[in-house]
Amino acid sequence: MKSQKQKLKRRVPQMREQALINRIQRWMEVRDVVVDPGKETLERWRRTYLATRDACWRVNNEELVPMVAKEAVFFAASELGMLGKHKTIILETEDEPALLSDFGIYNYRVNGKNLIQRYWEEHADTLSEVETKWITGALKSRYTMLLLGECVAGVGVWARDILTGDRLFVTDVNFSRTAVAGLTLASRITPIGDFYMTNGAPLAIYEYAVLAKISEYLARSYADVKDFRTLSPERSAWLEAFTIRSIRELQGTDRMRYANP
Repeated sequence: MKSQKQKLKRRVPQMREQALINRIQRWMEVRDVVVDPGKETLERWRRTYLATRDACWRVNNEELVPMVAKEAVFFAASELGMLGKHKTIILETEDEPALLSDFGIYNYRVNGKNLIQRYWEEHADTLSEVETKWITGALKSRYTMLLLGECVAGVGVWARDILTGDRLFVTDVNFSRTAVAGLTLASRITPIGDFYMTNGAPLAIYEYAVLAKISEYLARSYADVKDFRTLSPERSAWLEAFTIRSIRELQGTDRMRYANP
């Protein structure tokens, strides 16, 4: 008959593997107390978001995406599980190219620098004030998972960063109309002053199996991490790639849609 100590030892890995899910469930059971930042702050966030979003759209689509090297595209396709035989890129939906370009922009590095860093070094003097605000935020952006909370109509949504535990406000006019409290979202987030914007291609996670797989991966490969804000670029890219691959494999990206505010 196995001792209680042996049984507990056998259960510990499983308990660690479910840590991410347990954290989400705990936050969902005890709702955050939302502090109203005030109408002036909300209006400032909305105005700044709309202006910054336009700048982000222009720089990203007119400058960065055309600069993504062929090597970066194939690198992204390989990391995200989209590369088939004879270097054929296999896409599930018409929106998945956004996943490829975003991953390539932020994770393909030349001499240790991604495209955002190289673009900033070459064009910092020519950018407008609002473009500079977005680029400097993008330099600090990171990929994470968000547990969405209460929406603020016409502005955005309160959220909990599942990897760091931070409570933050994400400005997004479309989210403010359609986001469902309790939804888990995998996305790159960009700090813009005292709020955040999503960037790239946000993916909803609605299958338990996806969260279970990511949770097990974190327990196995990132158990030593004290603060996910300080991950090295390489480990950050590995986590992002694993998250996206898990979503594509276990639930697909067919619910991914994009729209202007």
